[in-house]
Amino acid sequence: MYKRQALQERNNVGFLKLLFIKTRCILMISLMAFLGGGLLARLRPYPLSKAIIPNVYLNELLWNNTKVWLTLLLGGFLFSIPTTIVLVINYGIFGWSAAQYLFQGFGDKLLTAVIPHLFFECFALITAAGIALTITHYELCFLQNSQKRNVDTGNVVLLTLSMAFISWISLVLAAIIETYVSHI
Repeated sequence: MYKRQALQERNNVGFLKLLFIKTRCILMISLMAFLGGGLLARLRPYPLSKAIIPNVYLNELLWNNTKVWLTLLLGGFLFSIPTTIVLVINYGIFGWSAAQYLFQGFGDKLLTAVIPHLFFECFALITAAGIALTITHYELCFLQNSQKRNVDTGNVVLLTLSMAFISWISLVLAAIIETYVSHI
């Protein structure tokens, strides 16, 4: 009984440590994509006066963000290839857009339109991508039939679902803030 409880506690710590390591990797990929998008904006400016920004409603925004979030999360079952592609595209576009606002003197609009919901949305997307890389890790361990990992899958699934739920709640908060607080 005591050995099983100790194994579960070790697996919980191991899962969270692995998730943290994978999330750091995702942060680096996101940062590189963001900076790459900013560099592209510097090389190829686009006049913001031509940009059409539609009125977005909460349900549309939440559905669109949830589709991206699900793609990031479920991409873990496909060896995180879709996760990496979507993450690089999303943060590349964000870096390009932010740089366009800054280079053209619209930094105040960037502050009011993006910053209020930025932390919630970034947390949700980066956590989903970190979970996806963790899923890929366990998937590869399973495919290699690794006996050195004695993992209680029930605990791993419960922790994964808990983190995914917290991540999605953060995405809902970002959508609410983006709809009702942020203004372009």
